[in-house]
Amino acid sequence: MRTERAVTHLGAATVVLGVLAWAASPAEAQLAARCSGEVATPELIATCGTAVATLEGVRDGLGTGHAGAAPLPGTSSALGRRFRATPRVSVAARAGLVRFDRANPDGWSTRRASSEWSPVFGLSAGVGLFDGFSVAPTVSGVLGLDVLADVSTVRLPSDDGFTGASVAWGYGVRLGILRESFTLPGAYVSVMRRSGASVSLVGDEGSLDADISTTSVRGVVGKELLGFGLHGGAGWDRTSADGVFGAAPGGAPAAVTEFDDESATRFVVFGGLTRTFLVTSLGLDVGRADGVTFGSLSIRLTI
Repeated sequence: MRTERAVTHLGAATVVLGVLAWAASPAEAQLAARCSGEVATPELIATCGTAVATLEGVRDGLGTGHAGAAPLPGTSSALGRRFRATPRVSVAARAGLVRFDRANPDGWSTRRASSEWSPVFGLSAGVGLFDGFSVAPTVSGVLGLDVLADVSTVRLPSDDGFTGASVAWGYGVRLGILRESFTLPGAYVSVMRRSGASVSLVGDEGSLDADISTTSVRGVVGKELLGFGLHGGAGWDRTSADGVFGAAPGGAPAAVTEFDDESATRFVVFGGLTRTFLVTSLGLDVGRADGVTFGSLSIRLTI
């Protein structure tokens, strides 16, 4: 009997150590511990660990998926104004994919989160408010200012336990560093705030409901030559989730856990290629954050 108990406790301890080794931060380890409670079975500990891993993966995947690469695809300079009289306006549409970790709640006690792709669709717009300063004959657009807005949706498959798509709205500003010229590349920094994204998963061994918001910072440098342009950039996504999840291994009563401001900051790098036709451009962007991969095709009109 003592041997059986020792084996049971050893198995539980092994699972606990696995959850703690998996956890990306002390806050996430604490959340998994709160879910499993003071007296927990190995199955509940495993289910709670996978539930928290799914929460983390979905939070970061949706945050970066909605943000994408640059806030206005295929541009490397602030818009500025036309002839210093009227604002320049740009609108863009993108379609792409984002890959992030998730696990179907039908099997949280036995399956760990794995990486899968989801489609992303978005619309964005920018309006130039200030043309910026010209400090030399070929150096202009310094401190040019644009306002930006976007809406995007990440399609989430019901086969993975999701009950709908995630839709987010964003707004922000873009500050020009240099306007692209014959001799110099264009460069800018931007800040965007996105909210409204929600996610719901339901399965035999648990559920997850969360509201997700993201603050994104991007820095971009690019140069065009003979109608083709190359651009690259880097930045951060700080993504936060509020909500509740339940863990119910083997159909047992759910251990319900609330969470508030479960957040993480991810470093993002990306690059792309554009082809410009007068006022229209086609673009390709690919990027990577910690644990999240994304890519998109875009079309943009600037007038």
